[in-house]
Amino acid sequence: FPVTIMSMMNAIAKIESSSGTGSAVYTKLNYKDILTRSDANSSQFYGAYNSSNYWGKYQFGYAALIDLGYVKNLGNKRQNYDNTNLLKASNWENKNGLNSLDAYISNGTAQESIMFQLLERNYNILKSKGIITTSDTAEKVAGLLAAAHNGGAGAAVNLARGLDSVDGNGTPRSKFYTAASRAVGGYRDWE
Repeated sequence: FPVTIMSMMNAIAKIESSSGTGSAVYTKLNYKDILTRSDANSSQFYGAYNSSNYWGKYQFGYAALIDLGYVKNLGNKRQNYDNTNLLKASNWENKNGLNSLDAYISNGTAQESIMFQLLERNYNILKSKGIITTSDTAEKVAGLLAAAHNGGAGAAVNLARGLDSVDGNGTPRSKFYTAASRAVGGYRDWE
């Protein structure tokens, strides 16, 4: 990628913290506070969750973990987008030793690997659709990958085609695009 994986992953973590939900929690700490602390990469960070049951440092939901082979496809869209299914150990595939939500939140190395896998997957999808090219700037690639992390590769494709959408909290994908592009390369608003 023209963007370093670590800078992209850090940008996504920061974006997740500022998306406006204010509802993410880890024990008694607010997720936003965890992200802004000097020890933001500490192990407690990996146990973060929010009221919509998105879990871990990168706030993964059930559907994204299906795409990467970590949890079972339950056969219908409603169930596959129900993040409470992460709570059931029987839904985990035991890929890379992750056989439950507890195993996932206690394994920071696995979460970093999963985020890398998702970035790589989304990059390849966006590249195959001609949305990202090898001549694109780091700002554009980072922005589109952030939009894809927030809403899937399809949402990033739509954004690139001028169709912005919002997440479950009403945050436009273009906000994620702008925040990530600024984080990795300076100022660049959504076109």
